[in-house]
Amino acid sequence: ALATADWRELVASPDVDIIHVCTPDDLHHPVAGAALAAGKHVYCEKPLARTVAEAEDLCNRARGSGRVAQIAFQMRFGSAVQAARRLIQDGTLGEITSFRLTFLHSGLRGPGASPHVAAGQRTHRGRRVLYDLGSHAVDLLTFLLGRPRRVMGLTRTFIKERPVAKGSRQKAPVHVDDVALVTMEMEAGCVGVMEATRLATGVRRGPDLTIYGTRGSVAFNGFTNHNELNLYLKQEKVPGLSGWETINTGGRNPVPLSVAAQAAFLTAVRDGRTDAEPNFATGLQVQRV
Repeated sequence: ALATADWRELVASPDVDIIHVCTPDDLHHPVAGAALAAGKHVYCEKPLARTVAEAEDLCNRARGSGRVAQIAFQMRFGSAVQAARRLIQDGTLGEITSFRLTFLHSGLRGPGASPHVAAGQRTHRGRRVLYDLGSHAVDLLTFLLGRPRRVMGLTRTFIKERPVAKGSRQKAPVHVDDVALVTMEMEAGCVGVMEATRLATGVRRGPDLTIYGTRGSVAFNGFTNHNELNLYLKQEKVPGLSGWETINTGGRNPVPLSVAAQAAFLTAVRDGRTDAEPNFATGLQVQRV
């Protein structure tokens, strides 16, 4: 077995068929690009790259490589998400009118909570909340509701300085956002809002998504309870009884999200399906939002 601390050696090895890019964000573009050039299949963590330009370059390289190149948007593989998609596509919920999504974390609530955020400004590894938490959220929305037509966003950085290293008294300015609010209009006509924050004191949950239609609504958590779907239908199943019901969509032994996503990737590699999603084009779409 090959063990190395140098990703270039890994990419160059003839014994390696697949590269899993789980490096800091600033290395996604060089590592994934080199892997594709070396004829490897690539599974890349989100976000695809630091910028739209880098994501476009990777997308173009993947398209011409003849290899499977996917991004780890694992939440779309949850059984509740899959069930919600079927209900939307078959018209059970009627016309989709609006949605609301929240992704709430509290890990960076204190100025000394995460030195890497400040240090990252010098190495381009700082992770904006919209890239970090929001990338999964945007993928869920586009997977379920289609492409956005218009997007309006507002971001704020509330903690202006953080230590350059753990235990250090030296501080550096922070330029990544702590909170992001987004209003979206989708090409299908529905509208909605998204909130992503790393300063939700006392809360750590999400993404929580509610989608409203003219005949019914669905609500679910895309990560911690990804097999549980809350469903409301206007038409009464039993006369005189109506309301929300909670449905277990995953059975007794639900498949973990990461396992489901990686299984889909490996199946695409086995079958030679370079167009299987979520591919690098999917990652580029999220990057543009």
